[in-house]
Amino acid sequence: MLHYPAIRYSAVCLLVTLSACRGVPERADTESSWLSERQTFFSDHPSWQASGRMAIREGNKGISVNFDWINNNQNFELRLRSSGGRWVMQAQPGYAELEGTRIGLLQGDAPEPLAEQALGWSVPVTYLQDWLRALPAPAGARLKYASDGSVLEINHQEWQIGYQKYTSIDSPTGTSTVLLPSRMDASKGQYVIKVLISDWQL
Repeated sequence: MLHYPAIRYSAVCLLVTLSACRGVPERADTESSWLSERQTFFSDHPSWQASGRMAIREGNKGISVNFDWINNNQNFELRLRSSGGRWVMQAQPGYAELEGTRIGLLQGDAPEPLAEQALGWSVPVTYLQDWLRALPAPAGARLKYASDGSVLEINHQEWQIGYQKYTSIDSPTGTSTVLLPSRMDASKGQYVIKVLISDWQL
């Protein structure tokens, strides 16, 4: 069992968060300092939390869940809530467990099969750990940048991840800010995951 310190949740109005967001105009693929700067930032700040809503759809079928993602280095806890139940996943490299409504306790060496058993949908949980922060995953993913240098798209084989809005978040020291996604989607054919992040904590 993985253990995490108690998390202080802040009640942030979704409309306020979106009003602080900005759009990102497209430009052609180009070299950018975004990746190295972002990797350095999260290396220095490996603990973070994102809260919001996730909608998963394929054709006419879909599910929507509220989520809290609590990250500590490579380990994370993912809390999911929907009208159908509640689930808590804890994962680290090589091990994952999921407990919640109708499934009891599931354990395995990767989070994706456990999430599919609980939700009935295949969710690329491991990749989302990076995609939520606008970092490329897996290795070899290609980036397309916006005119301000932020990531507009991540592409890898059949996956395409798009970033529609970012919001500026203060670093824990308050001496700098970092742009973090507030609206994004990941698609693979007709399979689409839309993510709206209403609260970031660093």
